[in-house]
Amino acid sequence: MLAVRKKVSASDIPTLVQMLGDRDTNVIGSVAGELLVLLGEPAHAALEAAAHSADGNTRLNASQALSGLADCASKRRRAELCP
Repeated sequence: MLAVRKKVSASDIPTLVQMLGDRDTNVIGSVAGELLVLLGEPAHAALEAAAHSADGNTRLNASQALSGLADCASKRRRAELCP
């Protein structure tokens, strides 16, 4: 994950949000969520919108990513997993 961190940017947010609802495997959605957490505040608005999606997988993964962002803000998450 940390190697990917250097290659992900705010321009990837729309693609990552779309991946949150991937039906092939929950792994893709959860990894997309973790990458969005690594992007930090620039991903927040997109995650808020995704948390209200009609798609259940998208809502779940977006909500988990938002929790991750909150954990980063409150220092309850390991620093290397935060922006």
